[in-house]
Amino acid sequence: RDSLLLLPASLNKLSKTFNVKTNKSIFPYLFVNDSNIPLNYIGNIPEFKYFNDITLEEYNNYCKSFKYQNKWNLKLQTIKYCEIDCIALHQVLTKFNELTFINYGININKVPTLPSLAKRIFSANYVENGIIPIINGLAYHDIKDSFIGGHTDVYKPYGEDLICYDVTSLYPTVMKNFELGAGKMFYFEGDISLVDELRDLVGHYYCNVIAPTNLKRPPLMTRIKSGHGERTVAAVGQWSGMYSSYEINHYKKFGYKFEIIRGYYFEKKVKIFENYVDDFFKIKQSHNSTDPMYLISKLLLNSLFGRFGMSPYLNKHEIILDEQLDDFIAEKEDEYNIIDILPLNNGKILLTLELIDVYKDNNESSKEVNVSIASTITALARMYMSDILVDDKYDIYYTDTDSFFISILTPLPDWLVDKNELGKFKEEFFYEKVVFLAPKAYAGIGKDPKGNLKYVNKIKGYKNINNNISFDEIKNLLIKDSNLQLNQSKFFKSF
Repeated sequence: RDSLLLLPASLNKLSKTFNVKTNKSIFPYLFVNDSNIPLNYIGNIPEFKYFNDITLEEYNNYCKSFKYQNKWNLKLQTIKYCEIDCIALHQVLTKFNELTFINYGININKVPTLPSLAKRIFSANYVENGIIPIINGLAYHDIKDSFIGGHTDVYKPYGEDLICYDVTSLYPTVMKNFELGAGKMFYFEGDISLVDELRDLVGHYYCNVIAPTNLKRPPLMTRIKSGHGERTVAAVGQWSGMYSSYEINHYKKFGYKFEIIRGYYFEKKVKIFENYVDDFFKIKQSHNSTDPMYLISKLLLNSLFGRFGMSPYLNKHEIILDEQLDDFIAEKEDEYNIIDILPLNNGKILLTLELIDVYKDNNESSKEVNVSIASTITALARMYMSDILVDDKYDIYYTDTDSFFISILTPLPDWLVDKNELGKFKEEFFYEKVVFLAPKAYAGIGKDPKGNLKYVNKIKGYKNINNNISFDEIKNLLIKDSNLQLNQSKFFKSF
């Protein structure tokens, strides 16, 4: 069992939050990774540079805990570190289970992931039978094309004196405030918007789209195929795609035109998550950020809707002899795609198979899922941000799902800013200078709301230990033909 799937936070943070008796210890990971260091090393305590994410004070206290500082034993310290981690993690999970069972009657041993836990709590306490249909077959295949994540874009690569605004619980906000499709679902062909009594239904429609060309920051997303695979972009021009009915009605006011070809609609619409969000947001607001219930309520608020977007189809697994592979492919090629082949190094291989014909109901479909819910919520979240995004009076440099980087000269109005109110914006950071290389890749120097001076850099896919990439190194990448090569260790499971 992977505890990180239930509590997606560092063990150091969890130990402090759950106030367990055993705190996570510190360890010089980089010392072990140094190929010049023998694994049977006994000698001086490793230097500060070999430790990750600790302060100099923590390092000095670590050194003081050793009576003989020149007899630090790598093997013994590794064993001790692993034992302490196991004990601390066991204490965290035990306390997490107690709190979850006392408050919600759910045993975490019965669920593999946090979204599964949220779904079980929701199903047991908040949902009416028959409200949420299970979607699979052709309907799932069609509607999942409208399931797109948050909007991330760079508009200006460098800025000075910017404010980063962040929405307080963006996804829970739209989960609480908007009605979702419920009850029976129906397929149709033709332009449903021409029928008055069907115009305001909740559904997903395949459309021909014409986007206005005068928008500086177009908000409507579509998928395109590129040389680097499929990408999601905010485009102008013309294209076709599946969209939530909410999006279609909303983006018309910005000048988008939609010709509805076919789609699906629901017989009714209901605020399915209103009570769930209200209850968990109250718990979050009524507890200090160091309290376990604050963390639990925050995680459960943000984990539920994604669970509905899972594929209803289960992958199939087969172990066969090496020499059987060609015959197996020939026999099953019309029924399954082989998505993984893992040699077991014993004359056998493990195959992971995906059903090709998702248009028919799969007997192995066993998950209670509804991709319409996940798709509609992400669409509503993008809509929530779009009014500010397209407003030319705001000088926006960058956006990422629930945040904007805006010039301090064009701040958001006071009525939109309140860190304690669901759906309002909070001032996350004040940047003196910041560089945006690409979506999910930026660096800046500034102050947090408490006035603490900080250097922030985030590069998707790269674990930037101890901020070892300077601001100037990243800024230099704005110069044509410049480059920066980054190396890091990657670890993989081996069977």
